[in-house]
Amino acid sequence: MALQGPIPVESGQVFPRGAFAAGGFEPVRDYDASQNGRFVQARDKGTGLPVWVVDVIDADPAARDKSVKVKLPAADQPVLPTAAAGAVLPFVPLEFTGLAVTPYVSQAGRLAYSIKASGVRVAGADRARKRRAGGSGMSTSGGSFGTASMHAGTDWAVRCSTYPDQLPILSIDAGNFGVTITVAGRSEPGPGGAAFARELAAQAARFAAECERIHAASSGSAPDSTARDQAAGNAAA
Repeated sequence: MALQGPIPVESGQVFPRGAFAAGGFEPVRDYDASQNGRFVQARDKGTGLPVWVVDVIDADPAARDKSVKVKLPAADQPVLPTAAAGAVLPFVPLEFTGLAVTPYVSQAGRLAYSIKASGVRVAGADRARKRRAGGSGMSTSGGSFGTASMHAGTDWAVRCSTYPDQLPILSIDAGNFGVTITVAGRSEPGPGGAAFARELAAQAARFAAECERIHAASSGSAPDSTARDQAAGNAAA
């Protein structure tokens, strides 16, 4: 059989709706070696490094276990990555690298999984790096956080909520999923807020123009020029 030992997986496969740290990394006890009140930390069989564990909240509402443990071998106690400036989440959103799962049968007689990683980072950090490295549009760095994927059907809603003394909030809903977009420091926005809003409008207009083009090609009708003209105007601005 080709599969031997732990099964390599991507973080998004194990935590499709995201993972959040519920605390810091703690040492894993070696129960066989810890005797007479003496604590002995477990060591990884492959690397010989001390093993640490963090409690992780699985954000998938369909998950059987809402909290799981992820082990990480490291010479020193791992430190959780710091959430981006301006983040208001109660827990740090995480992605794990070098993730592997080992299935086993628990004492209760049900299938369970031991999860081990080789590294940890703030969720979305790698995707943001790849987006900045290529592709069209504008990107900046610093102070941003959050990641989401949405596929809109017919049950969607888009609205912009405005306030007298704060920046607006753009809300997008599709089915039972929703996302809100605003700028960090809403009451005291930085200089990048307006630039972000302009680029958001330009890319949204481009998105609309492409949807109109594909729809027209598939239906045999003439595309609506409104979105195309708006996209061209935003690109020239």
